[in-house]
Amino acid sequence: MNAQIFKQTPTVASSDNSREIGSCNYPARLLIVSCSQRKRSENELMPALERYDGPLYQMIRKFRRSATPPLSNPCIYILSARFGLIRACTPIPDYDQPMTSQRAVELASHTLLKLSELLNQEPFQEMYLCLGKDYLRCIDGYDNLVPKGIKLIVAEGSIGKRLHFMKRWLYNQQMPEYAGNATNQLPARIRGVKLALSSSEVLEKGRSALDRNLGCPDNFRAWYVNLDGRRIAPKWLVSQITGLPVRSFGSDEARRLLARLGIEVCSIEST
Repeated sequence: MNAQIFKQTPTVASSDNSREIGSCNYPARLLIVSCSQRKRSENELMPALERYDGPLYQMIRKFRRSATPPLSNPCIYILSARFGLIRACTPIPDYDQPMTSQRAVELASHTLLKLSELLNQEPFQEMYLCLGKDYLRCIDGYDNLVPKGIKLIVAEGSIGKRLHFMKRWLYNQQMPEYAGNATNQLPARIRGVKLALSSSEVLEKGRSALDRNLGCPDNFRAWYVNLDGRRIAPKWLVSQITGLPVRSFGSDEARRLLARLGIEVCSIEST
């Protein structure tokens, strides 16, 4: 992590301790953490923050029991290898599914879209990411989604270091090291082409290209975009909005770009 001092002004005390686990009632801070291999084995559904039981989750639960004022509690989301990006209060069963590079690719499009929606819905002031390498692959390009003015902190290093820095962040302590600080929101990019299009503009360009019978919109296998009820190839759509030849970029790049632009890319297997 790059060295830089982190400070946060303490918030006002409150006696309200009835808040939902990981709720967004006080959304100044957003924490996103990896799921945990260690889980509680009870059969019934339980909130994700209670189900996962690794050291990181034990730390968060301890913080939540002791933190004063409660307003300093962050809004917590969990990046799960099974369920994708979920709120900490989401009820989940016991399961066993590791996050792998392949799984990260499978989850990337939907996860980026969900993160984009979250960041645009809530007025966060800070976002702290405490994620392993494969989990970060799942949100590759996230920096392009961060609105202007949000302070972005990414924990790096060993699990011990990430726990150490996350604890300091949770308790509003000075951060001896700091990684990343969001500046102006950057346009989405692919292969050197920058795009600043709304999702409506992307879809309109797709409609225009369909009307003119450009390219091969039906040339897809595992992923597609639903455009007015017609399934079209993500790479074809990206080609239409960028002017790049379809062969010049990969399917993963196309899905990530579309997610950044607010376009949902669907899996054939899930439909």
